[in-house]
Amino acid sequence: MTVSIFNGVTHEANPVSKDLSEANQIRLAEDYLNEKASTDGEIFYKIRLYHHKQDKNAENKWWARLTENKRKDLRQMLRDERYAEAFDSMLAWPGLWSTIKLGSLHRLLCLKCDEVSLINRSAPFASLT
Repeated sequence: MTVSIFNGVTHEANPVSKDLSEANQIRLAEDYLNEKASTDGEIFYKIRLYHHKQDKNAENKWWARLTENKRKDLRQMLRDERYAEAFDSMLAWPGLWSTIKLGSLHRLLCLKCDEVSLINRSAPFASLT
């Protein structure tokens, strides 16, 4: 069965073909036309995930979804290895990320309250790669 999508172009009704590579299936899922906007936390999660997978193209695609101010603040935070390591230690818990708001990150950074040592670093990121 075929369906018309744009200007009479037809495509198979099956949205994910078994012939697609895993990488293309991921791209299709992430770039789907009718998707809801990603939250700041989901974007942050993808940035760090692709950073550790050393996939610069995918990482940059997710950076581009942030506003200029959020990109600047997030880069500032990640320059401090303590913060990067602390957040990376929690990447194994996907439920944490949807509520993260990067818009107030600049306020937290200027407080200079470095309580990173309180975060448990026992969940290694290596299990996700």
